[in-house]
Amino acid sequence: MSGFNSWREAGEVRLTVCEADDRDRIRLLASEVEGEESAVPAGAWLERRPETFRICRITREDKAVGFSVWLRLTEAPQAFHDPVAEAAWNHARATHPSAKASTSRWPDSP
Repeated sequence: MSGFNSWREAGEVRLTVCEADDRDRIRLLASEVEGEESAVPAGAWLERRPETFRICRITREDKAVGFSVWLRLTEAPQAFHDPVAEAAWNHARATHPSAKASTSRWPDSP
């Protein structure tokens, strides 16, 4: 079990879908953990695929304290630069020309 889960008691943190009010917090969390170069693609994916974001909330405060994203790529990311998604896409296409790719992003936000 990860360190994050092992010190939490049952029910202290819950996983929810992304809500409109979460957007600024997600950008802030991405920036705090990985810097502004990570906050930019997080914001871009959030605008394009908010349904792929899962938010970790402290139950008693309903405060977003982390997030993760599971991206299914059916084409190369072109509208903005995301080095992780681009690497996943390039690897899948190098393995098989008609391959698609999936990748997890920001699983270790605070």
